[in-house]
Amino acid sequence: MIQIYGDMRRLMTEGLGMRAMKAPVDSLKVDNVKRALSKIRKGRTAATANQVLRAFRRAMESAVQLGLCSANPAAQVRPFKETDSKVVSPFTREEFGALLRHVRGAYKHDEWEGAILIGGHTGLRFGDVLSLTRKNVHGGRLVVKTGKTGKVVEIPMTPPVVGWIGKKRGAFFPLLGAKGPGSLSTTFTRIIERAGVPRDIELPGQSKKGRRSFHSLRHSFASWLADSDVHADVRKKLTGHTADGIHQKYSHHDEALDKAMEGLPPGRLAG
Repeated sequence: MIQIYGDMRRLMTEGLGMRAMKAPVDSLKVDNVKRALSKIRKGRTAATANQVLRAFRRAMESAVQLGLCSANPAAQVRPFKETDSKVVSPFTREEFGALLRHVRGAYKHDEWEGAILIGGHTGLRFGDVLSLTRKNVHGGRLVVKTGKTGKVVEIPMTPPVVGWIGKKRGAFFPLLGAKGPGSLSTTFTRIIERAGVPRDIELPGQSKKGRRSFHSLRHSFASWLADSDVHADVRKKLTGHTADGIHQKYSHHDEALDKAMEGLPPGRLAG
């Protein structure tokens, strides 16, 4: 069956079922895709289900171009309305530190520490983090062909990342990489809770709540760069974003706003 990036492929496989996935590509019908998306939507956000749909559409369009089928059944499936009450929000620097302190003492291995550290210090998506090997290390940089877009990003390694990698050889995350996305998501939620970090937060002036997940580390990375006055073009190059609109959603400026207010003159003159 057509290959779909990481978690998207696994979710679609679960939704369609192995029988449909092993069948000829041209046997898939619109109703098969609709039923699969309905299964994926249960317990997940509309945004996640729509992301799977977009990935599957691209895969099926490739199948049409290759002559494996005559039509793309996913093209006729309408996306869900994204009215979810929660949006991805970043971690603060203090919360990031709390996550690292917790996992350092909670596990016999250091893979969760490395995954969280690299996620926060590179902005790589979880699937790309888990796929890292020694071959991705080039001097002082991580060079990664991203699984979602196929774009190659080069990210300078911070001293903590260099220290964690050390002399590791081969795959950096063999234990985590062997687990399914559902299991990893559940474990990370537990890490958040046990580290004393709120999973959901109130967003001032908005009816939606902010929710934290591993993907929040990518938002945190982009936000910390923005707060440090790193130019948007550089931030986009590091994150692999190509569209300004998409990148802006990742650049939360809460800490920068606080710093800006600190620069205002005092309200009462001395003397």
